[in-house]
Amino acid sequence: MPMIELATEEKDLLRRLAASKVEDSDTTAERLVVNCGLARRVDPGMLEITEAGRLAARTGKVERHPFHYDVFCDLSARIEDVAKSRDPRLESAVRRKLEEAAHAIWEAWNLQSELERAAGLRA
Repeated sequence: MPMIELATEEKDLLRRLAASKVEDSDTTAERLVVNCGLARRVDPGMLEITEAGRLAARTGKVERHPFHYDVFCDLSARIEDVAKSRDPRLESAVRRKLEEAAHAIWEAWNLQSELERAAGLRA
């Protein structure tokens, strides 16, 4: 999994989050750590660190989430490109399976998001 390089601002934010919740000002650094799964929005207007964020704060290393948004988009786009191909060699039954696969990927993405949100609500 590729590593993510954090700027000084994000590293400082992780250090503050490791100590306590931080008020969410919707800065670029805050959006980045939330989108990378290093923090989550809790309570109105507050951020708290996740376990991945704690690890990143300790080690200084950040691995990209295995089902990062870019991965979801890339998978979806590639399947859609094949399914919408006008190539006559692609059978209609195969197109249907590709559409099912695209829907299954969307369901997996949605489930991952729901589970992460639910974990944030329990924290």
